[in-house]
Amino acid sequence: MIDSDFVSPKNLITLFFHRKGLLILFVIFTFCNASDSNPQTDITRLENQSNQLVPTQTESQNTSETETSAQNNDSNAEDNDNSDDGNNPHSESKNSEQKTKNEDYLIEGPIFRVSYNEIKEQPNWLEYTIRPNLRATTSRDGRNFYDVDSVHTSDDDDYYKNVWDKGHLAPAAAFIDSDFYMHESFSYLNCTLQHQSLNRGQWAVLEGELRKRANQYQKRVCVRIELIFDDQSVTLPTDAVVPSGYIKYSYIEGVGQECYQFENKKPLGSWREQVIDCPKDIGCYNPK
Repeated sequence: MIDSDFVSPKNLITLFFHRKGLLILFVIFTFCNASDSNPQTDITRLENQSNQLVPTQTESQNTSETETSAQNNDSNAEDNDNSDDGNNPHSESKNSEQKTKNEDYLIEGPIFRVSYNEIKEQPNWLEYTIRPNLRATTSRDGRNFYDVDSVHTSDDDDYYKNVWDKGHLAPAAAFIDSDFYMHESFSYLNCTLQHQSLNRGQWAVLEGELRKRANQYQKRVCVRIELIFDDQSVTLPTDAVVPSGYIKYSYIEGVGQECYQFENKKPLGSWREQVIDCPKDIGCYNPK
């Protein structure tokens, strides 16, 4: 032990080196403790820090796959939205193609045969037969024309507040012996846009004349009516086309044939003044 009251030069030197050695030992001890820390822990910490900044390759691939899957799902959803559910433009277009209008729709019914033009919303022609000795068992009272689901015909709107009557082609008066026949005569397939002065005038008078001939000859009178469409035909705002006129054929077997042509307007004279040479021969329509 060094006496604190007296410190010789030699003792000072010894003390200096003694304390310096202790300092050196302290530094070495501290360094060793620092180097003894777990290197694996430091590496793990560095990796965690790195993971927080840059995704690993696996995570990047998973992210890309997730985004691709989401895009595919969106694409499938769009495909499903465009499916033929009847509510999308593709479906409407398909339906429109399926419902293409027919210019020559041939229909054979219980009392008449008709070629119907769905574009013009009028018949092209119609045939029927007048039978003799009819007994009235029904009436036209309270009846009106009705639509036919399977055919695009004219309708009530085409006749609203204008000069065009719902003109029968096969007249109701030729089918007074059956309620069923009477009903059939009021189909829009049997209706034409006919000038009211013609429908209620000489056209109706000629229909009565042909019924008289059936009773007179005791034979059927076969009738064919052809509608005339030309540059004089008028297209209504409702898209129905008004025929410019009519050719009416009448044929009685064993008696002969007579034909008439009317303009679709108020006649200037009697139906007798409308007689023309028949463009062709006709036969009788015999409903099945």
